[in-house]
Amino acid sequence: MTKTVIFIMLFSMILATNGIAKTWDFSSGAKPDKFSVWHEADVDVSETIDAEMVYPEGKGAIVLTVNAPSAKNHWSTLQCFFHSYEGVKKGQTYHTAVWLKASEPFTAQYQSVMGKPPFSSLGTTARKSVRVETEWKKIELVYTANVEFKPVRIVSLGLGKAPKGAVISIAKCTADQVDSEQTAAAPEQTAAEQVVSEQTAAEQVVPEQTTVAAAPLSNSLPDSVPLEQVVSAQELEAKTFSLLENYVADFGDPKTHVLYGGRLAKIDTWKYSPEQIKQRLPTPWGYGSRIEDTSLHVGHMLGALLDAYQAKPTPYIKTQIENMYSALKYIYESCPVPGIVPRGPHPNDRSAYYDDSSMDQNSTFIISLSLYANSRLASEEDKAFIKKALNEVGYRLEEHGWQIVRADGKTQCHVGFHWTQMNSTGIAILLPSVYALYKGTGNEHWLEEYEKFGTEQGSKRWEIMTPGSHTTINAHPIYANQNCFRLNAFYQQLDDGAHKKIIRDLMKKSVELQLNRDFPGDLLKGKYMKAEDIAQVAEKMNWGDADLHGVVLAKNLFDKQKIDSLKGKPRDIATLAHIRFPLGAFHMIMNSEDDKLIMQYVPVIWEMLNAVDLKSIDSAETNYLFSVVALQLYAYYYTMTSPASVLVQ
Repeated sequence: MTKTVIFIMLFSMILATNGIAKTWDFSSGAKPDKFSVWHEADVDVSETIDAEMVYPEGKGAIVLTVNAPSAKNHWSTLQCFFHSYEGVKKGQTYHTAVWLKASEPFTAQYQSVMGKPPFSSLGTTARKSVRVETEWKKIELVYTANVEFKPVRIVSLGLGKAPKGAVISIAKCTADQVDSEQTAAAPEQTAAEQVVSEQTAAEQVVPEQTTVAAAPLSNSLPDSVPLEQVVSAQELEAKTFSLLENYVADFGDPKTHVLYGGRLAKIDTWKYSPEQIKQRLPTPWGYGSRIEDTSLHVGHMLGALLDAYQAKPTPYIKTQIENMYSALKYIYESCPVPGIVPRGPHPNDRSAYYDDSSMDQNSTFIISLSLYANSRLASEEDKAFIKKALNEVGYRLEEHGWQIVRADGKTQCHVGFHWTQMNSTGIAILLPSVYALYKGTGNEHWLEEYEKFGTEQGSKRWEIMTPGSHTTINAHPIYANQNCFRLNAFYQQLDDGAHKKIIRDLMKKSVELQLNRDFPGDLLKGKYMKAEDIAQVAEKMNWGDADLHGVVLAKNLFDKQKIDSLKGKPRDIATLAHIRFPLGAFHMIMNSEDDKLIMQYVPVIWEMLNAVDLKSIDSAETNYLFSVVALQLYAYYYTMTSPASVLVQ
């Protein structure tokens, strides 16, 4: 007999002798007593009762059509509650179940919580994320109450991540009290049914401080485990804020908050002075100057901070968001030519910058400011500046055929290629950026341009964006993560459910390609790295081959003592291979919007955040990405584990 059959038989015996049972269904054609739907003001949802809708255990369902989801893209913005005024008793075990399906798959939050503030979870295992599929699925939860409380939301469904146009059907819900001494093992659940692994009431609860063992020395990983078993909230906050504080203190200008490519304490050792920068040194302009990626670093940081603030706001995060916005404004206004996003400026001379901008600076500037403009923190004054700046950048790009040109209006920048090229590279820059221009300015012209680009040649761009055997990622193993920042922001801002699915699938496909690629790969060999240097690293770090095969292996072979024993170029290669290479993939994973993938890699990501001494690494790119990934983990943690106490009253 299977575990599921045994479970059902035991429940039947238990309920017949000792339990109480509550059932809510919609077979009468009306809402059952003690059922309610709640949503935030910016959510537009319609409700109908279909008494004849068939599901595996009967007929009757409530049908919710999401006409417009919340811009917050958070499960808590649309919720359904099955209330119990009798409440729960501490130490008593409960079993709940509900039937769900949707026209488009999405991730929902399923939990049992208090019915009034602080709306906390009723038990250690009284909460999980689930995947709502296009076919009926019975979702179940077993937990032992760790509090005596009434009233309660015995079943609470967080549906706020459903895309625009999604049709959600909810059928019968049941809540049963179980004799805790006879509680059986819960029914087995597939990975599709259960994104976040849960423990049954019969299992021993692992203490908060338990450390999850590292993955084996291969590219295989164990199944996911609950977040709280990997890291406690206190540990995560301490690590996140420590990384951020140290990074900002080392690489940020305390006056302007601009983030630079070198520690400001060592500014006297920077290779190029303001005078040399004004002479357009080095060539290509900027590389090695320590001011070449200011908009990129600040923009990525702003995006991660906004995610963190939305999940769990703190005064410190709010201050850092304000500082990053101020820094982007300072950067943009350093150049007197409207529409140019300069590289720089130098901390000691605002007039020392490069007008030889790049795709990554421009797209990150556009997208991060658009995200900020649509946040609850942007003032009307902020929004006015953003509207002006983004329109200037957008119209300049459009005037020059969606390529980036220098201040002379003629010379294409070093990384200023045309964004309109009909390939995966151009499309993944053009569509997210043009749509962000629209969302950040409200200018209908950009919406018209976005729709024009999207429908050209029979919607060819969307066809190319749809993942398949033709899908490729950046040939450079270190920079593929930049594209996932653009795609994730695009996903957040899009309303169209079908297009959101394409973007989500593309992000997942991109992660898979990155996880399984080789380092250093063909691009870096010869052109950027000497064969003898690579061979020295491969031998010292025990690669077992001329290339390092996959991200997990790269991370698991990290050994600080071995890296420190190398000198010069070999040491740089080892640092890229065993820190920066996996770090970029982890940035992509946290941007993927794929709960199963994220949960599978959380233990590995958390271990890496604690393993590396950043004080010994001068690379600003590595330092800023550690803070960004930590902030994204912080955001994900509180999105998945926090009750909606500040959102639902």
